[in-house]
Amino acid sequence: GRDLNTLYRGFVRLLRNMHESKTTLLPGSQARLECHQELLILLWKSLEENPLFLDFILTRCDVCELVVPICYLMYVSRKDVAQVGLIHICTFILLKLSGERSFGVSLNRPFRTKLPCDLPLFTGSHADLVSITLHKIIVNGSYRLLPLYSCF
Repeated sequence: GRDLNTLYRGFVRLLRNMHESKTTLLPGSQARLECHQELLILLWKSLEENPLFLDFILTRCDVCELVVPICYLMYVSRKDVAQVGLIHICTFILLKLSGERSFGVSLNRPFRTKLPCDLPLFTGSHADLVSITLHKIIVNGSYRLLPLYSCF
């Protein structure tokens, strides 16, 4: 259990870096990681290959801590043709997590995080964040994301 918690905390900390590095009070005070695509692949493979890790995340952790940075990355990358692979990986992760009932229950927690992007202001839950993100990908995403629409 301790090893899985360490792994989970590491993923959350590194994935949060994407949006937290843009919202610091002192510009440049937090270095921005540029390996988010590799990190997402590692997370996806960890979820695929280790059912204990998937169960641990869904039952003992706040899965919303992973959902927020994943939605942020999907939202900011939706128009960039070079980032199509990143959106595919994020979709695979969300699909893997959504296969469990506890994931849907966890998404009902209120969403209060302010993300550094032009995401529409809303009051709601993490499920609303996922819905808005997927809506924006469909409405004004890259044409190369067309094969993903059946996954949403």
